[in-house]
Amino acid sequence: MRNIIIILNFSRSGGTLLSRSIGMLPNVILLSEINTHLGASTRNKSISSHNAVIEQVYNWYGIEVSGDSLKEVILNLLKICEQQHKQLIIRDWTYMDFRSNISNNWKPEYKFSLIEEIGEISPIQTFAFVRNAIDIYLSLGVKNIETFSSEYLLYVNELCKAGIKYIKYEDFVIDPINTMKEICNLTTLEYSNKVLDF
Repeated sequence: MRNIIIILNFSRSGGTLLSRSIGMLPNVILLSEINTHLGASTRNKSISSHNAVIEQVYNWYGIEVSGDSLKEVILNLLKICEQQHKQLIIRDWTYMDFRSNISNNWKPEYKFSLIEEIGEISPIQTFAFVRNAIDIYLSLGVKNIETFSSEYLLYVNELCKAGIKYIKYEDFVIDPINTMKEICNLTTLEYSNKVLDF
């Protein structure tokens, strides 16, 4: 069984840009903003995580998959990926785990819940896509820097504690080709010059 690749990134860290680029690589099925609590629909609405997976793979790849839970849907999708020789990549919706918001009842768990859940059913590879904290803060437009700082620090501490390797957004912007090659080497993805064709 192939590893599932999970990409971690805090809000406003360039995850959409990276996802579009990685999505251009050959033999990749990429899910975006999926968490154990909720997922993003293709219309950018919050829905149950397993339904978000079902909708994304159908609308983006024409793949029909079913299941009543996130684990069941991912397992069924993984079988399809194996049959088609595709690499499954999930961009975690880290926002749900590390930022206080109405969807988590203003009580984030401050842990990588997707890694825990998916790690129970498949081997995983993980890396984080990180950005300068000041730029994230300014991009978010939040007023309370203390809350932002404490939540972002908890996120960074969890990355360090888990020994998760990271790629810098700033490096990707300056040199996307070599940064993507670094990501491919880190994850055993097959590099292609199409990474900028999105």
